[in-house]
Amino acid sequence: MKNFLQRLFGKAKTVAEEAKEDLKEVVEEISEDASELAKKAKAKLAEVKEEVKEEFQEHIGDPSEVVEKAKKTVSETAQKIKEAATEEWENVVEKASELKTKLEKKEEEESATSDLAEQKPDAQQKDEKA
Repeated sequence: MKNFLQRLFGKAKTVAEEAKEDLKEVVEEISEDASELAKKAKAKLAEVKEEVKEEFQEHIGDPSEVVEKAKKTVSETAQKIKEAATEEWENVVEKASELKTKLEKKEEEESATSDLAEQKPDAQQKDEKA
């Protein structure tokens, strides 16, 4: 029985060592395959990147030109908005000035009317006294 157990443990040890070696080989092969796949993926990505860049340039133009056009457009738009806002502000100032003038004239008229109204009773009192 002792011999049987020794052979059994010996066989188990051998199987375990062989399994360890087999596992090590499998891991190495997987690593190599993964490395190869990564290289292929990197190459494919570079291809796709170049194709996208070419398509972009063909349909839209050089990216730096697009950026410059966008900057110019934004600048022109900002200038137009600034001009329109300035013009509107001038209109507001003009309208406010006109309104102020009208209010001042109205106050003068009301003041003159109230002065006349005050003078009439004074004149009537003088007539009554006389």
